[in-house]
Amino acid sequence: MKEKAKKKKQSNKVKAEDRQGGRRTLEIDWKKVEEMLKGGANGNQVARTIGIHSATLYRRVTEEFDITYQEYLQKLKASGDTCLLLKQYEKAISGNITMLIWLGKQRLGQKDHPADETAFNGKLAELLDIMLDKKKLEDNAKENNVLLSEKTEG
Repeated sequence: MKEKAKKKKQSNKVKAEDRQGGRRTLEIDWKKVEEMLKGGANGNQVARTIGIHSATLYRRVTEEFDITYQEYLQKLKASGDTCLLLKQYEKAISGNITMLIWLGKQRLGQKDHPADETAFNGKLAELLDIMLDKKKLEDNAKENNVLLSEKTEG
């Protein structure tokens, strides 16, 4: 019985170019659709912008690309996310301090104020100790050079 209903449904379909009446098939600007989906728009927003119902958009995606709308959306969203990440990375590498900090927080889990010192595994404290020791050594060396020069002059 299912096969009979399927055959009937298929026989009722008429190709767009063979239609005598009814609604005309709207041309869809697929580049615009792709750009909007890459930019993060959802199906309802895209459909509204191009002047069709969202169900029509979903159906036409399947007809045009032979994949579901969800697959189409995921593919384009991933592409948009990658483009955005690359642009942010370029900005950060070119010296944009704000973008460096933001990407550090997003990708590396860095924080403005660590909850506790163990979040740094003690490495920050070790680094600060080394820097302080180096500063003391430099100060001592300068002081010794001044004392030595005073003795040789006097």
